[in-house]
Amino acid sequence: MKIYEHAFDNPCNEDGTKKENKLLGNFEIVDGLMDDYSYRVIIKDKDEKLFVLNGTEVSGFYNPKMGGTKNRIEPLEDNYFVKIYKKFNKQTFK
Repeated sequence: MKIYEHAFDNPCNEDGTKKENKLLGNFEIVDGLMDDYSYRVIIKDKDEKLFVLNGTEVSGFYNPKMGGTKNRIEPLEDNYFVKIYKKFNKQTFK
């Protein structure tokens, strides 16, 4: 599935043109659900590399015409929780 930087509530401007949106890439969901405005799921790319997709709600009330979800992708090994796990389990990870 294609994942974009922003999942807008309304993807069109007032004049009917499509809002600019950066394609982050094509991924497959490995674990989790994108069933709300905020989510955290594990995804993989075509090379089987794992990533964490963090979706954060953007309020349309406080950010007019920008409501929806802002997506951010980080490699799984760079994730905060993985770093903590590795720190406390040094014998497992070299």
